[in-house]
Amino acid sequence: MLLAKGFDTFHFSTIFGGVTFANYNLAAIFIVSVAMKHRAFVRALLEKEPSIRIEDVLTVSVETAGFLEGLREFINQFGERFEGHVPVTDDDVRIIFDVLSISRRNLALLDRPGAPIAPLIQCSDDHVIRPLAGATSDEVMLFLLNSLQHSFPKEYDRAQRAREGVMQRSVESAIRSVLPTLQFRGNIKLRQAGRVLTDIDLVIVEAPGDRVILAQLKHQDPYGADFATMLARTGRLKSAGDRLAPQGAVMARSRQRGRTSRDLSAAAGFDETRDQLACPYAALRAFAPTRCSRRRCHLHQLESARHGNSSTS
Repeated sequence: MLLAKGFDTFHFSTIFGGVTFANYNLAAIFIVSVAMKHRAFVRALLEKEPSIRIEDVLTVSVETAGFLEGLREFINQFGERFEGHVPVTDDDVRIIFDVLSISRRNLALLDRPGAPIAPLIQCSDDHVIRPLAGATSDEVMLFLLNSLQHSFPKEYDRAQRAREGVMQRSVESAIRSVLPTLQFRGNIKLRQAGRVLTDIDLVIVEAPGDRVILAQLKHQDPYGADFATMLARTGRLKSAGDRLAPQGAVMARSRQRGRTSRDLSAAAGFDETRDQLACPYAALRAFAPTRCSRRRCHLHQLESARHGNSSTS
């Protein structure tokens, strides 16, 4: 489940409908684990009694009350192992159940092209069907995210907007654990003549080694089997990457005139005499930070070709 698409889409403490995202994830784990157990049971039963038809035992319905009780016990028992866990009540479990199931209230979720199969189907007020086709790790998480967006649109939008800050803190925490001397600044706007050249999500500086990393953080939401969404999102992601090289070239030319380093240092709060960029052509290309080595620097080669030089100096 940890590798399922969308499992880490939001911070575990993010709230949807009064319930943490961590508890929704635990509910998804419960559904997948129950499905795995049922598959093993069906396999053993058919080996013992080959005359039983698999379609009669593969998809079953259970009483909703008993399922909700087991779900609540699972979330509270296994959730207490994790820091920041919030125990769930019967009302919380009902909210989780309604989000992770299809009923008359949310049939619109099935209208989307390539919509994931629901892991639970409320066939009546007292019973729920557990289709195994919707109980795989990826399928459950995709349905969960779609359902959260459908059920709590304002909270979902707010969580999406806060995601960049979470990614910034996560990147800094991960890198600091192995490189504690690095300096970090986020959301740096570079301006020239009063006009914003670009917004840099994260600037990482290694002052002693005179290295700078400019990072743009992009989050790609899972799209499942919706190929139209896949094409639209990957196209936007690629176009965002294509825009970085021209921005880097503008920064490089500005740096030659002695402006970008001062602007970057001022915006990021660095000491320019100590933390300025190592190379006037340091740039960001296709999300990859580059450090100039003269012979290999892409922008040096670009400038040389533009001026008709066969080699870089």
